[in-house]
Amino acid sequence: MEMKYNVLDLQKELNQSKIFFDLNDINNNNNEIREKQFLKTRTWDCLDDNKINELDNKIESIFNELNKEKIQKLTTEINKLNFEKFYDSYSHVENMHKIGCICNLYSLVESTYLVDDLSYNAKINEANELSQYIYKFRNILGDGDCYYRGLIFSILENIILTNNIMQMKEILILYHEKININNVLIKEKEYLKIIETMNINIVLEILYIIINQMENDVTKAYTTLLKAFLFSKDFDFGIIYFTRYLIYEYISANEDKIYSKENPVEVGCLLPDQYIEDKRNKNDYFFENFYTLELMNPKTFAEKIVIYIAPFVFNIHINILVYDFGLNGKESLIKEKQFLNENKNNFQAEINLIFRKIHYDVYYKYLFYDDHQKNLNILINRKEDIDNLAQNQINENNKYNDYINNNLGGSIPNLDEIIKNENDNILNIKIKIIEFYYFVQKVYLQKN
Repeated sequence: MEMKYNVLDLQKELNQSKIFFDLNDINNNNNEIREKQFLKTRTWDCLDDNKINELDNKIESIFNELNKEKIQKLTTEINKLNFEKFYDSYSHVENMHKIGCICNLYSLVESTYLVDDLSYNAKINEANELSQYIYKFRNILGDGDCYYRGLIFSILENIILTNNIMQMKEILILYHEKININNVLIKEKEYLKIIETMNINIVLEILYIIINQMENDVTKAYTTLLKAFLFSKDFDFGIIYFTRYLIYEYISANEDKIYSKENPVEVGCLLPDQYIEDKRNKNDYFFENFYTLELMNPKTFAEKIVIYIAPFVFNIHINILVYDFGLNGKESLIKEKQFLNENKNNFQAEINLIFRKIHYDVYYKYLFYDDHQKNLNILINRKEDIDNLAQNQINENNKYNDYINNNLGGSIPNLDEIIKNENDNILNIKIKIIEFYYFVQKVYLQKN
């Protein structure tokens, strides 16, 4: 799959970056705004100690509704699955899987540009600039659901890696209550047809398995999550639609609210322009059309309102790193935007997404990755294996230095020149070593 975009595609991304992530230019056009209330983050029962027994009782009730033998059989089938088939077909440039391996920064730059678009030194410079924000990244399939998939995967990943069993139980309970043909917010809607075609129980069963595994073995629980996204289309679709639904439910209950004190705009102003009718004294907002055509319609792009509202729905903070790569690498722009709720110090998790090529991937910061490296390395790009690669190649330093001098015309600096900057911290030096040898090995293997 060729990753190069034409001028119109690039201009579209630049326009969307501005539209999605800036509220300064929004005109409320409403004289009643001061009388309205600000958004409040959705209440999660798992934060209330008094609700713990209630949650446990609900989990037990759901388990009694499910087929126990089927759950046992599904657990066995999941345990038998391995990642070999996935690895055999994996490429960080052409990823057709729901979620990809964890890759390094050079892969991020390389999969954004074609090989000839940017010189090696320029790619290294971009990788180093990205390293201020990112340590590793994970591809998310770009099928229209990339924002929602990256969001819910990161939330579930964080819950498992921090062993927050109570919140995972609440996710299961919410799914059971909301993704239901008897739900009044769904029952008479067009999207009831979508719910009727879903394998609802597979999500319940897998979440139940994960909860049981979290009590004994976080690594096994995390492995099950990875396998669920990779090997179960029903789980992937179901958990994404659940994510869409929770955002829909929250917006529909807060259509008349104001976003925040810092950004006092009506929630309706966050809708795409086609769902806003501009009138002299007051805007009209067509929320229902947006729900039907966009938010509750699978494989549709995440609009601005979804991005701004998600922190209030899940009690999270979201960092979105915008990576605008310009034309042939000449207008590259890297900037980070934070999306917060009113809980400045009492939020559940920090979620990190990178926005490039009108698409979202997941990224990891160094401290988080370092804390959870054992589990995160379960699904890492074996073709890179860059830490071992760097060390091995440092041990063979002379061979590669000779090859560089004899075959690459001195256009690439040697290792000593790469790390001589005394202002570099240890992390940046490590990244430079890894990226340098990763590139040299690729060229060396191609030539020999």
